[in-house]
Amino acid sequence: MAGAVKDLAQETEGATDDITAKVQVLQEDTTTAGESIGEIVAFAGRLGDLQATIASGIQEQAATIEEMSRSINHSTQGSADIAADIATISSEAQSTTSGVIDIQRATQELSQLSGELRRLVGHFRI
Repeated sequence: MAGAVKDLAQETEGATDDITAKVQVLQEDTTTAGESIGEIVAFAGRLGDLQATIASGIQEQAATIEEMSRSINHSTQGSADIAADIATISSEAQSTTSGVIDIQRATQELSQLSGELRRLVGHFRI
């Protein structure tokens, strides 16, 4: 009878150790998932910032185009006005180019963030 009790105690100890190990693995997986979710939230915030940057660039381009249109309409007033308008258009074209470069940079960063987000989401595959 003492041998059976001893065997049962050893089996209980083994089962307890097994359960403890499984709980520890679950805790580690939960911690990793929480960290990944935190990273995803941070990336989502950065994506929002990039979207705002792109929207701002588009607004700047629209304003520049509107201003260029006004400048072209005034250029018909004479050769002196035309020379002044050409200088204005050149300055606004540089501004548009700068806006396009900003949008390209933001688009590249958005693409990189998208790839990173895919990588992070890949951690959740079953």
